[in-house]
Amino acid sequence: MNNKEQIIEIRNKDYYIKLLNRLRHNGLYEAFTDEELDYPKIVLGVINFLNENKKHVKNFQSKDFEKIIMLCIDEILTKKYNIEIDYEKLEIVLDLVKNSYLIKTVLLRVKDTFLKVYYKYKCKFCISQNDDDIINTEI
Repeated sequence: MNNKEQIIEIRNKDYYIKLLNRLRHNGLYEAFTDEELDYPKIVLGVINFLNENKKHVKNFQSKDFEKIIMLCIDEILTKKYNIEIDYEKLEIVLDLVKNSYLIKTVLLRVKDTFLKVYYKYKCKFCISQNDDDIINTEI
């Protein structure tokens, strides 16, 4: 299913309609205010807007987040600017955003794993039987 069919399907679901109404009420149309329509800027503006309005999106799963972004972009371009979406450009930008998020997540996981291994290794040598700093006393 391509993006156009997916947006049409999303627009027919009640919970997405309610979400879109809440987001419009909170300033969705002001998420992107430039007159130059650049898809990366629009996507980043929508992502920042959704980040500021987390309380409305928190009931949705992370797999639905891309659908919400596409729905918001469609709403901004069709209602505010009266322009038809170029779905190929939108797909490219969304793939770029997903890939950059994937790389960021992978790097954080590698960093966390490295730190865990480092501290486990370091702590094995911290507490040894021949520690001169620890004095056994009887109370």
